[in-house]
Amino acid sequence: MDLAKFRYFGRFRRYFANGLRPRSVSDNQLSFLLRKAIQDKSSDASIGDLLCQISDRLHHFRPKAVANVLLHLSRIDSNIPPNVQLRIALAERFRTCSLSDNNLSRTDLATTISALSSLDSPECHEILLSALNRVAEMAHRFDQRELSACVKALSKAGAYRDGWTDLMNRARQLVPELSVSYLISIAIAVSSSPNDEDVLRLLLQRLTARELRLEADSISAILCGIPAHKLPDKIMDKFVALISRVGSHANPPALPNLIRVLHSAGYTQDTRVMKLLIRRSDSIMDRLNAIDVAMILATAPNLTVYQARRFASRVKYHQESFTPAMLSVSIPPLLKILYHDDEGCSVLNSIAQYISRFVPSSSARELSLLANAFYSLQGPNTTELFISICNRALILCPIMNSQDVSMISRACQSALGEQCSPALLESLTTRAAQIADTLNEHHVSNVLWSVARATRPPREGDLSVVHDRAVAIAGTFTSEGIVNCLHAFSKISSLRNPASIAIFKKIALLRIADFRPGEITAMLSSLSACNELDQQFAGATIDPLMYLIPEMSSEERVVTVWAFISSGHDHLPLFSLIIASLESHIPQMEPKVLSNLVWAGAFGSIPDLVRLAPSMANRAVDLSSSSSCAQMTSIMLWSLAVLDSDDIPPETMRSLWQNMLNMISDLDMYPSDRLDFLLSQIWLSSLWTEIRFPNLLSSINQDQLPDLLLKSRESMTKVPCPLVSAKEQLFQQDVTSVVRKVVGDRNCLVEVQCPATGYLIDIVCDECSDGNKRIAIEVDGPTHFIGTRLTGASLLKTRLLENAGWKVVRVSYLDWRRPGQNPSLFIKTCIENGQSKK
Repeated sequence: MDLAKFRYFGRFRRYFANGLRPRSVSDNQLSFLLRKAIQDKSSDASIGDLLCQISDRLHHFRPKAVANVLLHLSRIDSNIPPNVQLRIALAERFRTCSLSDNNLSRTDLATTISALSSLDSPECHEILLSALNRVAEMAHRFDQRELSACVKALSKAGAYRDGWTDLMNRARQLVPELSVSYLISIAIAVSSSPNDEDVLRLLLQRLTARELRLEADSISAILCGIPAHKLPDKIMDKFVALISRVGSHANPPALPNLIRVLHSAGYTQDTRVMKLLIRRSDSIMDRLNAIDVAMILATAPNLTVYQARRFASRVKYHQESFTPAMLSVSIPPLLKILYHDDEGCSVLNSIAQYISRFVPSSSARELSLLANAFYSLQGPNTTELFISICNRALILCPIMNSQDVSMISRACQSALGEQCSPALLESLTTRAAQIADTLNEHHVSNVLWSVARATRPPREGDLSVVHDRAVAIAGTFTSEGIVNCLHAFSKISSLRNPASIAIFKKIALLRIADFRPGEITAMLSSLSACNELDQQFAGATIDPLMYLIPEMSSEERVVTVWAFISSGHDHLPLFSLIIASLESHIPQMEPKVLSNLVWAGAFGSIPDLVRLAPSMANRAVDLSSSSSCAQMTSIMLWSLAVLDSDDIPPETMRSLWQNMLNMISDLDMYPSDRLDFLLSQIWLSSLWTEIRFPNLLSSINQDQLPDLLLKSRESMTKVPCPLVSAKEQLFQQDVTSVVRKVVGDRNCLVEVQCPATGYLIDIVCDECSDGNKRIAIEVDGPTHFIGTRLTGASLLKTRLLENAGWKVVRVSYLDWRRPGQNPSLFIKTCIENGQSKK
């Protein structure tokens, strides 16, 4: 530093201390004093006094002083009173005097343009554009510093005309001479230009030259500053090679930036360069600050359990520095890896406990980010955290925006389940209805997902508004959003509008190729539950499902079969592929999955499932022995009766029945209608067991079994008949009238209960013309078929009635009223064929 200037600056500060002003100070000295005052972080009052001095003498300022003062002003707070007016005055001084001054140097021009681009003022921007002609005149003589300053300034201002072309020509000339720092700054500035790809390519080629030997910080600056689409694949490969060379020595903040950029460019966790960077981050974990940790976790989620534990500990170490936004990107990837790791979850739970103390003072935005971060974490601290979040959300609900409503509703419902406050979901739905016009497809999807799982649905009026918004923006929904909406429509009766469901089905069919396997199966399940899975929609999903079977989980495969069978749709090739793929998964199946599989296979009369009956029965024995699975056991017993397999060992059946008796008390937990249904299944399976294993039931605990069978027999009269369409009812009436004509009114009885089995028989021919008796006529409408096959329930009914001494005649709607067919003759033939020969 010049000694005279240093001494003068000390004298100037003494003048300030005494409230005096220097008598004779040049423009360059004032500029220097301003720079020193800013560097020394002087008070706003001192800087303001100095700015007043500059303002008073502005008309004497030469180009160099104007340039320097403008540059210094761009680095201080614009709220200091004289600053705003002085900026405009200096910029005007530059336009009126400096631009026309033949003594204006290249350095002063570059400095002024750089300063003007940093000053957020329309007047300054306009003056900058007026200087482009002067830039064009001098560009061919710019050195690398001047070139860099002007290119960055014009790029920031978006001034890609006049002088810009001359700057690009000069850049082409100087590329071999530019230092690394100027190469980087110019390349980043040029990358924002809509043209000039050739200049950018020259700069990048120079940057990747072997002799430059870039370090990690420089590579990070380049890749973060230049848009990915402006980096050709060959250049990107060279940068990756450079990262592989220097990555083991990278330090923050370059290290997390490199991980983020490579992740965005499609480099997965399994690639060599990403493994190198993750190992480096692990080795310097104690040097990573909160921002570094958050950035790495947001872009490198596929860590090992050990690495995830280390990062979780680092998050805990910096927990005071983590903002809600940083937690929202850091915690979910850790939870994904540490979900079953006790040590890792313990660390995350302690973080949740620490964070919970700030919930009562959180804003709506902070609350939604915290909820989004921790909703997948299990533990007492998480429950306590979300109860606090619910209480705070109830207070903030009236001022929440659409994103807050969306995130909090889904997170709280996911974390608390049945413990989630119905009052909160009702308030959030009311708020969503109030701001319905601002809800996008993601917000609507999350709100509907939450209310579909609530213990008590919100008010119909609010739900109706959200429903109408969903229909209005139906075309914008993603595949996940469509699935969530259809699930809500199927679960909440007030939303079950066939027209709305049809709209979403139509959109889903157009985008079916974009759906993931789990989304297709969830959609099939929802549509089946509300009886909206028609043949066209089911058929459109078959080809994608056949292709996606290897990617499905065992539960998704079972749900697919269950949805098709529940809706009466048949596709044996699809079922065969799914069942073959499930054979090895049966020993690990959960109760619900096993129940759905065996029921679907039995009710749908799927032949391939018969050979799996022994392994499914063994799995049911294991499950019912270790946990309370009364519903699964009763479904399994009924399904085995339907499948009628010859390969089920007696010991397996004995164990199933014994386990069923051990769970009698658990049956009381079910609603009466569900209980009657389960008991009826137990009764029918007992009849089949007596046929297949004559002495088995008598060898089981006789203290409980008779009471269970008595209750089960009584339930046969309580189970309501399946709902059938008006068309099917007319078909049954039509058949009944024809039977009456054939056998006479006195010999035709309708809906007679079989004493031995408890079944309700559609039509009984009490006495036929040839003296035969006990003819049971079953009228089989569409609900008795899966495709063209009788359902398993109908087949079991036939077997049990025949075993009880009935001759069963089945009249199918597929054979009824064929062209040229005489109904009376058809019925007479059916009855004769159904009777035994004498």
